[in-house]
Amino acid sequence: DPRMLLFTEPCYFTNIGVPSGIGRLSLPGQVFSPHGYDLIVDTGHDELYDPGRMELIFQRHRETELRLGVPAFVGEWGAFEGREGNERAGEQMMGIIERSLWSHAYWSWAEDITARPEWRQLVRGYPAAVAGRLRSYHWGEKHFEMEYAAVPGTTEVFIPGLGRHRWDVAVTKGSADTEAFCWDDTGHGILRVTVEKEQNVRLYVGRTG
Repeated sequence: DPRMLLFTEPCYFTNIGVPSGIGRLSLPGQVFSPHGYDLIVDTGHDELYDPGRMELIFQRHRETELRLGVPAFVGEWGAFEGREGNERAGEQMMGIIERSLWSHAYWSWAEDITARPEWRQLVRGYPAAVAGRLRSYHWGEKHFEMEYAAVPGTTEVFIPGLGRHRWDVAVTKGSADTEAFCWDDTGHGILRVTVEKEQNVRLYVGRTG
């Protein structure tokens, strides 16, 4: 089915930084979908977490993505399960994801995930759909910024708390129209950014109240 995506995962040993030998398929729709955990996951020794190991693991995944020339989706990371002290690991991982412009899925076996510390890190602003080529984005605690090479169309950005707080929305480069849609039950929302011609666009969204 040419409309479907096929997620291909590398072998287990890439989780210790071994380069993957996975190949490019002759079929359309291939997505590279690596996992990534520090060696201490599920051991109870979170104090031995090593940022350098995580950087190496995902550096190798980035190299494989570029070699294959296909989109990447991080299929698993996390498994923090509410344990204290994992905030810095979560922030590091979100930085890797933002820097690499990846989509991702956090792994958890917790039914009360929304009450756990990692949930606050996972509910973040991000570009959900980009009309053009995304160049960079970043979510801070109370601000979001992104830059992209736009084509005519509408880009959608998820902003947590968009309907609960006051926000300053500014197109600091290029010209675009913005429109907000919010869900009443959560207060989260989508900011729609529409451009009419090809151009470079820089967007800033900052919480003011």
